[in-house]
Formats: sequence, C-alpha cells, structure tokens
Amino acid sequence: YSLDNMEEHVNYLREDVGVREAKLGQVLEKFPAVMGLALENMAAHVDFLKNRLGVSEARLGQVVETLPHVLGSYSLDNMEEHVNYLREDVGVREAKLGQVLEKFPAVMGLALENMAAHVDFLKNRLGVSEARLGQVVETLPHVLGSYSLDNME
Repeated sequence: YSLDNMEEHVNYLREDVGVREAKLGQVLEKFPAVMGLALENMAAHVDFLKNRLGVSEARLGQVVETLPHVLGSYSLDNMEEHVNYLREDVGVREAKLGQVLEKFPAVMGLALENMAAHVDFLKNRLGVSEARLGQVVETLPHVLGSYSLDNME
C-alpha cells in the first residue's frame, strides 16, 4: 500500500465514518485488510449501515471501532440476510435495527444458525413469546450470541 493510499483510508475512517483518532490503530489491528478495501466498497457499506439499518451518524464510528469488518468483510447480501432474519424471524422493528447494531455490532458477524439456536432457547426454554421476542432483542441484542447457551441455561 502506498502512503498516499493509506492516508486516504485513514482520512475516510476519521472524517466520513467517525472513527476516533485514538482508535485507528485498533481498527487496523482487528481488520488489517481495511487498508486494501476500495473506498467505493467501504462507502457502500457505510451507506447500508446508515440508510438501511439506521445507524446514527454519532454512533457509526463506534460501531466500526468495535467491528471494523462491517466495512467490507461481510457482503452486502450477507448483511441483508442478517437484517431479514432479525426482522422476519426475530421480530426486530425496522426502526430499531440501527440501535440493535449500535448495541451489539457483532450481530452482523454471527452465524444465522447460532442466532437461531439462541432464539429457540429464548422461546422454548425461557418462554419468551413471539410477540415480545423482538423487543427483548432490541433491548439486549447480546442474547443472540454473546452468551453461551450453556451459561444461559
């Protein structure tokens, strides 16, 4: 990578995405390939996060700091598949999708099968109703995969 190219990526992360200066190194440590992504590709992912999911401008940088892979490691089709699962199978309201991602950015990287196992546990073991499941996940999205099912038992 040329220094100019790297500087361009750093400026994009800071100015357009909102990654804090002090967190740039951590973003690179977590996802070194970010320096090789086409800026157009990153921009498409940022657009998806803001306009499709409703991630707020104020929180976008923090989402990327936590899970920089959302800038290009996941295809937009894969991210859309996760969104559809959250909306259709879990019941997360469209207006709350961004907040779910802001609270738990890793949700975009979870395997759908693992999320489904957690949803099954919530419904069948804990008795969370279909009607309330989406609200439970909106409040605490970590229940979709941050906790081991053994620990939840």
